Amino acid sequence: MKDWGLGKITKKRPGESTQSQRKRVGNFASLVGLLANLLLALIKVATGLATGSIAIMADGVNNASDMLFSLVTLLSFYITAKPADEDHPYGHARFEYLASFVVAFIILWVGAQLFIESFKSILNPQPIQVTWPVLFILLASILVKLGLWRLNTRLGKRIHSDLLLATGQDALNDVFSTGAVLLSSLVILFTGLRTDGIMGLGVSFLILKGGLEILRSTVDRLLGEGLSKTGLLRLKEKIASYPGVLGVHDLMLHDYGPGSHYLTAHVELDAREDLTSIHELIDEIERDLREEEDLQATLHPDPVQVNDPRAKKIHGQIEKILKEMDPVFDFHDFRIVELEGGQLDLFFDLVMPVKYPTDEDQVKEDLAQRLRAIDPNYQARIIIDRDFFNLLNKDEKGEDKDAAHS
Repeated sequence: MKDWGLGKITKKRPGESTQSQRKRVGNFASLVGLLANLLLALIKVATGLATGSIAIMADGVNNASDMLFSLVTLLSFYITAKPADEDHPYGHARFEYLASFVVAFIILWVGAQLFIESFKSILNPQPIQVTWPVLFILLASILVKLGLWRLNTRLGKRIHSDLLLATGQDALNDVFSTGAVLLSSLVILFTGLRTDGIMGLGVSFLILKGGLEILRSTVDRLLGEGLSKTGLLRLKEKIASYPGVLGVHDLMLHDYGPGSHYLTAHVELDAREDLTSIHELIDEIERDLREEEDLQATLHPDPVQVNDPRAKKIHGQIEKILKEMDPVFDFHDFRIVELEGGQLDLFFDLVMPVKYPTDEDQVKEDLAQRLRAIDPNYQARIIIDRDFFNLLNKDEKGEDKDAAHS
């Protein structure tokens, strides 16, 4: 019975795919929410009609909207579990983000309607009958919603579902909103003061706030929000831990929905290694990332001239110059091409913060001049690589946005 038996519910069954597991768990959470909200909606709407309380009736309407939330969630897990096809080679997992988008608008619509009705109640109050059975119903509703919040939040974390996490947050918002209605009813019962309209306004603001937060999070996902700095650094360190790997850069995560993530990265290896050994190592890393991190990885090997004295010398000179210019700078993909007349073309990517205040061309020209001052034959061929994930400052670690890879 520990943790409501969620471990048994979420445990992956033999031969079960990740998407099938998510569908099964999501359907369970959705059906529980559907039945619970149906019961609460019927009881509260009936109670609101009997007592004349707009706040209780509005809370019941909010529960009815949560039923629609559960139906959308059911549909979402059904579609996201569909396998890839010719029209959707990366699967259908992103539909969960679209479902969250729809749910956010439903919540915003409910919040707007409640705001209007509460405002009307303040301008034109109607008599309300508050009884102890009504208070008991509200208290029971709070307990049920607390249970739904815990259930959806825990299941959402275990299967990495933003939609279930949003459902849990919505249930917690309902705890606060129903608590406000309970407080309003107590005030009316003991003082006779009409505060349900004001409380209804407070509830509407909570609903609107929750809807806007879900909408913002969903839009971020749809626009291509990636892993946090912490998650990317962890993956970078994992790849770098393999024997023979000299460095890792240009990590990019492509999000096609929960359980459908694709990783690309450049892996630096000794240029003297034979092609077969390099291929076997890259295959091993990609296989481990697929099995241990649920990531479809495509890794690009970058040859590094490890024992070339000239390359080591110039590499050290560039490192020293960058440290003088700004310690936050870094570089990779360094190689040398010798031309006629002794000219050395130095190719490398200069990594700089995404919001670095100085113009890119100015930084490149400054670096090129410093290199020519060391040796007139040095011709820097620099490509600017913006650090969108803020990986340069390794002392600052942000909060993971994707618990699946944290």
